[in-house]
Amino acid sequence: MKYFCRSFRAMESWNIRDLNVGVANGAEIDLVIAEDFSKNDLVTFLRKFADEDGELGGNIVTVTCADPETYSAAVTDPEKYNLLRVREGGWSEYFITFFKSHQEQHRRRVRYY
Repeated sequence: MKYFCRSFRAMESWNIRDLNVGVANGAEIDLVIAEDFSKNDLVTFLRKFADEDGELGGNIVTVTCADPETYSAAVTDPEKYNLLRVREGGWSEYFITFFKSHQEQHRRRVRYY
């Protein structure tokens, strides 16, 4: 089945039993999507992810919605972006409170559009 965005294709590759039900503590998949990601596409994606007989893999998914330009602007002018939150290993954190190395890691993450 062909999907309209890379997030679907990525999740197809994680559709293996050990990730779906075999890992008792969860197998978190962190996705970063564009700020203009379609609301309808996001709803479709989440519904397909929740479908227990679906083609998408994994048992926990987190979604961060931010463009590279937003991260750059937050580094340059943190006071304007004090509410920008990102996912980090199972928790959410304000981007501007991260150490510079963590900010850079988030800026390098693969984005699924």
